[in-house]
Amino acid sequence: MTFISSSYTLNAVADPLAWDRQLAEICQPHLMQSWAYGEAKQRAANWHVRRFTIEKAGSVVAICQVLEKRIAGLRVAARINRGPLFIEAQPSAQVRGNVYHLLRRTWHFSTGGPLLIAPALLLSDENREILLQTGFRQRKGNPWCSARIDLASDEATLRARLSATWRNRLRQSMRSGLRLQISTGLEEVHWMLRRHDENMRLKNFVGPQAPLILALYHARPGDFIILSALLDGTPVAGMVITQFGRTAEYYLGWFGHPDGRKANSGNFLYWHAALEMQKAGQKWLDLGGYYSSDKFGHFKQGMGGSEYKLAGEWFCW
Repeated sequence: MTFISSSYTLNAVADPLAWDRQLAEICQPHLMQSWAYGEAKQRAANWHVRRFTIEKAGSVVAICQVLEKRIAGLRVAARINRGPLFIEAQPSAQVRGNVYHLLRRTWHFSTGGPLLIAPALLLSDENREILLQTGFRQRKGNPWCSARIDLASDEATLRARLSATWRNRLRQSMRSGLRLQISTGLEEVHWMLRRHDENMRLKNFVGPQAPLILALYHARPGDFIILSALLDGTPVAGMVITQFGRTAEYYLGWFGHPDGRKANSGNFLYWHAALEMQKAGQKWLDLGGYYSSDKFGHFKQGMGGSEYKLAGEWFCW
């Protein structure tokens, strides 16, 4: 395969409404390419954000948000996280190759440090070959794995897609006395941050840090949804759902309360997240990343979504 076409160009986007319109056309969007996420990275981690449409002969084929780290005004590295996003659900190999060839040509060492990229490409031999032929090299092989729930289906169909075990635990949670609380308020955000920090310490993992989470909230408060499960008025579980384009995505959660676990609060909240995002008019609910081999991964797989794996981490000089 040869990917050299002068008809592919980058065109800067500076208007958030224009970006949102483009994002809404994407069949398979990702949070890290949303306007709000770019703003959050700029505020919380001092990344410079650049956004582009990628066009072929004047027609948009993809969009891409690029984060640049600068020192004294000079770029020393660039990062593309789960991008670029293609307009078509299944663009041809020629289109994919030319888009990545253009990125490789624009961001490379001689123009200001390496480009680190987690492509929004499915894990496949063909996509691996496209990346290699356009000058990228693999950094990490662990693929991002997640699943999307199709919210165009009615409630009965969503329930029928659940595994038998998942469905049984959902029924138990509905009889347990759990009540749902939904908020976009700052007080609930801080409550969720405390639970998230506690969760990371107890389970010894590193997740999104408080400055980034708060910056993401302040960038688009109305799209940052906190769902809590209450038992006798006490919160026993919580999660954050973000909205972008026509998609909602699980961002972080806390399920550490013993009474909450006993009442199957995870099933309760994930199910209500799907129903609430369906009411909000979203097309998809992305369940957030997981490893297929761990307990949480098996739990998410039980919802019967469409699972996908991305191509891993790559770079070019």
